[in-house]
Amino acid sequence: MATPPQLTPEQRANALVKAAEARVARAELKNKLKMGTVTLAEHERYGLEEVGSSSPPAVANGVVVVGSSVIARNGRLYYANFDGVVACHNIERDEMEWRYGVRGSIVADPVVDGEYLYVVSSGGDVVKLSLRGDVEWSVNLGGPVGRSPIVMGQDLYVLSRRVFYVFDTARGTVQWSIVMPTESATNIAVSGRTMYFGTEGNGIYQIRK
Repeated sequence: MATPPQLTPEQRANALVKAAEARVARAELKNKLKMGTVTLAEHERYGLEEVGSSSPPAVANGVVVVGSSVIARNGRLYYANFDGVVACHNIERDEMEWRYGVRGSIVADPVVDGEYLYVVSSGGDVVKLSLRGDVEWSVNLGGPVGRSPIVMGQDLYVLSRRVFYVFDTARGTVQWSIVMPTESATNIAVSGRTMYFGTEGNGIYQIRK
């Protein structure tokens, strides 16, 4: 196995300084995202890789997803943060177009489907927003939701701690649900028309659409 190159004391000191500067820059950007005050110039300075989590960027159907909470689409950044803020930033004009607050924190990935954005929160909110910032509907489940939702056709699948919900995306009504004896332990995985998710001590649930 190859050994890493040996650094001189001066090189090691410079590397430590650069690492410290990067940590400060990341903390500064994350704080500005929470406050909704980040500008495009600052966004380009830090780079998209610093905005979300440690997950690498990905492209799907023309949508660029960076980290766990930022989506870039049609010249706009849509992001959600731990303070429960969902916001849209216009890249060309370098200004915030709209913001919306939910109850609790947002710890699960928002989902874009067509012209709509779906968000869940630790305060139990399930919200459908248009990409223009209009609230199509909002429901509170009375308990935290920390798993990313899934949209399939006209159905929105939401997994809370102990309940699996199926919403009608148009009306925001619960079509049916499953109560579990133990808490959920994973996000929902989809294979064809079948969904899977794990639970604490009660195995893996398999649900066919």
